[in-house]
Amino acid sequence: MNERKSFYCLQALHTLEIMNPYFVCEMKEVPDDYFSVS
Repeated sequence: MNERKSFYCLQALHTLEIMNPYFVCEMKEVPDDYFSVS
């Protein structure tokens, strides 16, 4: 069951990344200066 739950969690994160990449990046704790790079 854990493997299946992990699979659905990854699918959900992938969907969120497509819909709102900034939100996912914040969840992943990306440095603040990451988006400052031109």
